[in-house]
Amino acid sequence: MPGDAGPSRGAVDGPIAARPAVATAGLFAVGIALHRVVPHVPVVWMTGVAVALLVAWRWLGHPAVATGALTCGLASAGVAAGQLTAFYYPQRHVSAFATDDPRLSELEHHLDHAPRVLTSPFTPHHAMPPKQVVTASVTRVKTWQGWTPARGDVLVQISQPHPRLQENQTVRVLGMLQRPAPANNPGQFDWAGYYREQRVLASVHVPHAENIQILDSPGPTPVMWLREETRRLLAAGFAPSRSLDHALLRALLLGDHDPQLRDVQDQFQRTGTSHHLAISGMHVAVLGGLVYFVCRLLCLSPRVLPRSLAEKVATGLPHGQYMALPAPIMGAEDFSYVLEKVPGMMAFLGVAQSGADWQQCCGIHSSHMMVDESVMPRGTAFLAGCATRFLADGWD
Repeated sequence: MPGDAGPSRGAVDGPIAARPAVATAGLFAVGIALHRVVPHVPVVWMTGVAVALLVAWRWLGHPAVATGALTCGLASAGVAAGQLTAFYYPQRHVSAFATDDPRLSELEHHLDHAPRVLTSPFTPHHAMPPKQVVTASVTRVKTWQGWTPARGDVLVQISQPHPRLQENQTVRVLGMLQRPAPANNPGQFDWAGYYREQRVLASVHVPHAENIQILDSPGPTPVMWLREETRRLLAAGFAPSRSLDHALLRALLLGDHDPQLRDVQDQFQRTGTSHHLAISGMHVAVLGGLVYFVCRLLCLSPRVLPRSLAEKVATGLPHGQYMALPAPIMGAEDFSYVLEKVPGMMAFLGVAQSGADWQQCCGIHSSHMMVDESVMPRGTAFLAGCATRFLADGWD
């Protein structure tokens, strides 16, 4: 009858039914997050997806059963997609031509990213020569039978930077091909695991720029030009001593990977910051602003509580016996495991021979290092002073 308010076919009940795409994306993301902790059998998970679809279709008239089947199917699809992406590679992947030991190889690559020249020193007094690095996709590998098609990404490291390399080029290189080294000692960084997360299972070291031949150079696309101009402007705003901050901002803004961020990425995963970044960068900005505001009210820096305590003790030493490092250094020590549990810092004790130029002395890993043992009591006094001051005043 005209005027009757009958049920509409488009009517839905509940927030999930009104926005099914949100629930679908969420369930798929949950499956991806679980792909490492569940058994690595993507065939089983894909079979589960098919079974879930059949159950949902068969019991279409029972909303609870159909919804439960679709829920399991979407999560299983996420697990299968995550495992296929993380653990499975094509048959002619470049890693099949690499071994743990370096091998002389000739490869053709397409440069998917802009090459970067790394010049940051580990310390201000032990500068490393510049090195050019870029991640490229392999197209062909030269074997005994000739050029063979290949696939996969490879890390290209060039000891002598090539002045004409740029994004979107096709190049042929002659260098040493090998797999990234895993961690062999406790506390050592696992380069193999770091690059595996980026689906990079091989690296090639090119000792000389003349070992690179540019085969095709169509020039950057408008988007590539804009990204490169953004990198140039970012680089102009950071001093070399702040290379870590520069790499972090470049990663957040452009998605560029940088080995300097390996510790930062691990901290992001441990603290859940990566999850918040994936959901909304605005949440991170609000949280960071709140922490900064509180620290400003307390006249504290968010990261220097242990350092300020040590500095107060060290400044009590006679003049000339204490020096602050001009910039942080990326040290690799097992002590970092302790710092994950409690606040702390690292200080260096100078043990150079009296009258020697400590900047020119041999490092701690040299067989020619000479230690002045007379400074040991000074180091003991410094640690004791930190302990007694903390027991008396805390972090103040």
